[in-house]
Amino acid sequence: MCVYVFTELWTFSDFCFIIYLMTETERDQNLMLVYAVEGYSRRHNLPEKDVMSLFRKHGINDLIRKNYNTLHTQELDESISFAEDVLSWKQD
Repeated sequence: MCVYVFTELWTFSDFCFIIYLMTETERDQNLMLVYAVEGYSRRHNLPEKDVMSLFRKHGINDLIRKNYNTLHTQELDESISFAEDVLSWKQD
């Protein structure tokens, strides 16, 4: 199994090692980001790789991580809505 991390293709064992080195909060922030990317991808019928590029371009990755303390108290779908809201503000 392989996963995309940033712009490189990593094997699952590489990814697990990276996850091991993260703090619990960093892991949770990244899992929320993954959920937002996958959810946005499904809602807008876009490939996940394109969504990651879009999020990176508009700084959504960092915003989700910075707002984790608020977002994690809500439903996970709120992270998708948060990304949609930020993109609508940035594209106006």
